[in-house]
Amino acid sequence: MGYGVSDTLQLTVESQRLLPRFKSVYTLAAPPNLRRYLQAQNIRHTDLSVHFDQDRPHADAYLDVIDVILKSVAEDPPVGLLTQGNPLFLNSITRTLLIAAQRTGFVARALPAVSPLDAAISELGIDVATFGLQVFDASRLVSRD
Repeated sequence: MGYGVSDTLQLTVESQRLLPRFKSVYTLAAPPNLRRYLQAQNIRHTDLSVHFDQDRPHADAYLDVIDVILKSVAEDPPVGLLTQGNPLFLNSITRTLLIAAQRTGFVARALPAVSPLDAAISELGIDVATFGLQVFDASRLVSRD
């Protein structure tokens, strides 16, 4: 499930209701307001950003994160993953996790959330219905050393 954009806590009501039901909740570099919210709700959470290192390919870290979550699901379900933005919008970890869960027979689903695109439309006041919107993912055009 997604927690929205930046540190504004844009958790949906559905996510707020489900979070306390998880035995473990994982995050990736959760912002301060989210950490405070989880703590106030007595929701145990683990930050998996320790798997990311500048000297290591992101793909390897993604696989480590997915492995940690799948092991946790196998050992002590139910488990949740809180990600920035919408969990299915430009999020390789969530997409790969959903596929892996399906292959292993675990039940997994992504809950809707506010994405960076939603935030940009609202912040800029774009009238998508009148003018339309075209989105390009340029992340593959950026060189990584």
